[in-house]
Formats: sequence, structure tokens, C-alpha cells
Amino acid sequence: MRKYWLFLIIWGLLAANCHKKEAQGGVNCDALACPLEAVLLKFRVIDKQTGQDYFFSNPPKYPISALQIKPLEGTADTLFYTDSSLRFFSILFPVAGNYTYQILVQGLEPDTVQCVVGLIPTGGTANNGRACCLPPFEIQQLLLNGEPVSGYSDTTVLEIAK
Repeated sequence: MRKYWLFLIIWGLLAANCHKKEAQGGVNCDALACPLEAVLLKFRVIDKQTGQDYFFSNPPKYPISALQIKPLEGTADTLFYTDSSLRFFSILFPVAGNYTYQILVQGLEPDTVQCVVGLIPTGGTANNGRACCLPPFEIQQLLLNGEPVSGYSDTTVLEIAK
């Protein structure tokens, strides 16, 4: 249920941008529907020897309350949530920027995740032609404990092995 309300709140905040007239062009945005343009970093924490998920296995090795996500740099309006049905955690990046977080599991060494979120190149068309919507973003660089993570996309889940 929390996931449903979180989605509605985020969608409402981002869609509210569509209901304003653009100051320069006077475009009426009332009829437009903007897609959710925020970026999610999806991750799970696993045992590096067994591959067992620390939080979503049956039985879990740790309760979800044993996980802390501590921002070291970045904006304070970043959201964190748990998707227990799909078995991962998420960090939501609402705007472009550099973000650094420590992923802390009770009693274990912390992991540092660094993420650069930037605008998706649009070929010169601002906001992909949607004057009233937020521009699209993507994760342009992802580091785990100072090492580049290759192959991460919005359809994959980062596995942090401990």
C-alpha cells in the first residue's frame, strides 16, 4: 500500500509541472500528460558466497530495519523505498546531479554508491518536444565502492555482494 501512495505522490508532483503555462511560449499544458521522468536506482544486497538475498529470502538473513541508506552528498529530496513484491530497494533521483550514498547493513562494512544523473541527449529538442514536461534523465555513471558498474540500466537491479 505504501508503494501505491508513494507512486501517486511522485506522479502528482511531476505531473503538476504539466498544468502550468510555459512563460516564454505561452503553451497550454492543461491537456498534456507527462511521463514519470525521475530516475530509479534499484538494488538488492546479497551474500557473495551463497547468492542469498539478505532481506528478501525466506527466511531473511536481516530484517529490513537493519538497512540504512545514508546520503553523503546530493539533494535532500531524494526518496528511498522498498519494493518487497519485486524484491529490491530503490533510490529515486528527481533531478540531474551527483549523488553519493552509503548503504549500511547492521554489523557489516558499508558500501558506497556514487551516481551521476544527467539529461538524456535529445538531439537539440528541449524536453523531447514536450514544452510542459520535465526533461528526461538517466544514470550516466554508477560506481560501487569506487569501481565502475558496467551494464546497469533502468531494467536491471544492482546486486551488492557482501
